[in-house]
Amino acid sequence: MALLWDIGLEPALSVRSVNDALEASLDHTIASAQLEARLLIGNEALQDVPVQIVNKQWSPREFFEVKIAEAKARYLQHNATEYNLEPNIKTAPGGLRDIHIIGWVTKRYFRVGKLYDLVQQNFLTEKEFDELNFAEGYLWQIRHYLHVLTGRNENKLLFDYQREIAQLMGYETQPDDQPNAAVERFMRDYYRCAMQISTLSEMLTNHYYETIIEPQLPDDERPKKQPINARFNQVGDQIAMAHHRVFAQHPDAS
Repeated sequence: MALLWDIGLEPALSVRSVNDALEASLDHTIASAQLEARLLIGNEALQDVPVQIVNKQWSPREFFEVKIAEAKARYLQHNATEYNLEPNIKTAPGGLRDIHIIGWVTKRYFRVGKLYDLVQQNFLTEKEFDELNFAEGYLWQIRHYLHVLTGRNENKLLFDYQREIAQLMGYETQPDDQPNAAVERFMRDYYRCAMQISTLSEMLTNHYYETIIEPQLPDDERPKKQPINARFNQVGDQIAMAHHRVFAQHPDAS
């Protein structure tokens, strides 16, 4: 551990007994970290204990609700938009934390270790996984250069760093370009990735709620369904398709 500190890395760590871990997991942020736990060295009989503790302390519904509430509060800190001029690539809407949310809520239920395992559970399609994987890699690359340039754990893509990071990521100014064209191309690609992550995160967490959480709710807690027309229903405070082929049959449906 001292070696990591010596080279400038600051790992978050704690040492707990099983009983201490049980108590600590009542904090959903610690529970999220326990879902990511993996054995490096030590007693192999204990390697599954962190996940077992989370499963004991949190029902799928409780864990889903607290993580979604956390996400909504986080969005408000960033004006609930993916298009901030100086975005935080970790916590802003469409940032890395949105991918983590997908992983955490689904790992609590499916008990999988990697995001790709959700493809094998038929929760993610191959296309959705590829899109998330590419977007995550793009944001990790930006984050790497931010840390290198600043020499610290910096996640906010300030104007001061955008031009240099654009260059490091291969965005070159062409002879007929305007002065800021390379930076604008870089930020346009960032916003495209952020919107892609945000859209998939919302879609997949809604899908999780509808397929995993909602069927287990008592009848009086389930969202009420009311037909709007032949193609759409109102379900709670949302609009849903009446069947999965609505847009295939009627591309202009409204």
